[in-house]
Amino acid sequence: MQLVRVLLKLLLAQFISLLLTVGGAPHLVLEALRSGTAAAPSQTAVPQTPQTQEVPTVGQPTFAPTSADSPTTAESPPQTSPTDSLPEGSEPYDTPIAGGADSPSPTGLPTPTSASPSESSASGSPTASVSARAATKATADVRKGAQLDEPYTVRGIVVVSKDHLVSKNYPKKGPGVDGVTAETDAAITAMFAAAKKAGYTLEVSWGYRSYEEQEKVYKRNVTALGPDQDQAAPPGASEHHTGLAVDIHSGSYRQYAFGTSKAGQWVAANCWKYGFIMRYPDGKTDITGFAYEPWHFRYIGKADAKAFADDPSLTLEEYLGIA
Repeated sequence: MQLVRVLLKLLLAQFISLLLTVGGAPHLVLEALRSGTAAAPSQTAVPQTPQTQEVPTVGQPTFAPTSADSPTTAESPPQTSPTDSLPEGSEPYDTPIAGGADSPSPTGLPTPTSASPSESSASGSPTASVSARAATKATADVRKGAQLDEPYTVRGIVVVSKDHLVSKNYPKKGPGVDGVTAETDAAITAMFAAAKKAGYTLEVSWGYRSYEEQEKVYKRNVTALGPDQDQAAPPGASEHHTGLAVDIHSGSYRQYAFGTSKAGQWVAANCWKYGFIMRYPDGKTDITGFAYEPWHFRYIGKADAKAFADDPSLTLEEYLGIA
């Protein structure tokens, strides 16, 4: 009888061991008892949590990975041909003169190079984006009649263009070189001196121009190029009335030839340091109303000209938010 009890205890212990081994599943216990064997587990099974794919939040932008070796395509700037063109304020005979390596290439005119990083850091870099400046809405130009005796001004900067005219009573000749203002004259002197040190001799082709002089220039260009020409401004729409604009050349390099010359490229890259900007950059005719003029520079002061240091294609209209 005692032997039976011992056997029952052993069977009960084996049953409990099997029960623990197979995780308490009765049908597995019975199967193990029938076979008379029980394999010890080598590793306890851990339930696996199913993985779910992360779904982007609605409205959250997704970005496709890019490869450093992937080819990129740069948009070429619009090219302007100097052939048979009479730029704003030019005489009919004042056409580009060829000369060596600095002559315009047959494929067209390159966009002027911007200032190098070292040049930009000397006087600071633009502190605000064009969109941020444009967000400040300029007061609309509602001048009429006698009010046109004074120019349209935005943040202290005079704007004279086809959209912002002045009357024949406004133009006043300044005391500087070729009739420019005293402040413009001082900036020209400083820029020309710096160019001389860099190995370039610059000269003013034209500064101030009266209402009557501009009328003659305009009629001459219309006769040569037609009424839709975008080279010469009609009287009252020329920046030369302000005494703040100058046309620059270097020796025989004038107009488009000046733009492709080393001297012209130096001016385009460094003019902002002296308060000047290229007033009519390439590809911006729809904004400025005039064709590309790499020889026409406008004085706006050093503080505002800084914004043009890294982007020579920026227009005054875009900068002032009146484009």
